[in-house]
Amino acid sequence: MRSRGWYRHFTLEELTLPPDVRSVWIRGFYRQTNPESGSVQREVGDYYTTSPFVDQVNGANDADEADEKGSTIIFDEFLRIPYENRARVLPLYFSVWGTSDDRTRIRHTFRFITPSDAYDRYMRSRYKQQLNTTESAEENPFIEQITVYTNISNGLGVFAGYNYFQISEL
Repeated sequence: MRSRGWYRHFTLEELTLPPDVRSVWIRGFYRQTNPESGSVQREVGDYYTTSPFVDQVNGANDADEADEKGSTIIFDEFLRIPYENRARVLPLYFSVWGTSDDRTRIRHTFRFITPSDAYDRYMRSRYKQQLNTTESAEENPFIEQITVYTNISNGLGVFAGYNYFQISEL
């Protein structure tokens, strides 16, 4: 782990998965502590990586402060690694906002989520549908309708599950 500017850089060197896992989702949060305001916990909103083996469903170009981030590609809310890319993605270098200084301490925690096939399909389709219903999507004449995945007959929702492993500061 190292820092540059306002961003902390992490390296994921090992990733062992059961053979029936379709993907791995990386989501995180950080705890910011300082003497005046105490301690606050927030979700990591943006991830930065140049790896072509991370799912691009939530990726976009962002060249602002690219030298500090270590990347020009921003991923909103999570990183998703498809099963077929699990070996090629390593080592995975990624960055998130938040470095400690003299007054403020920031500590990151990451969850490595291994979803069932149904949960993976549901969450990916829900995210795509969410993107297509934001204010910026109203300006796009080429927007496509996304049907959120369901495995419930004659109803809505999904019957699914996931496991996760949580680790602080890789």
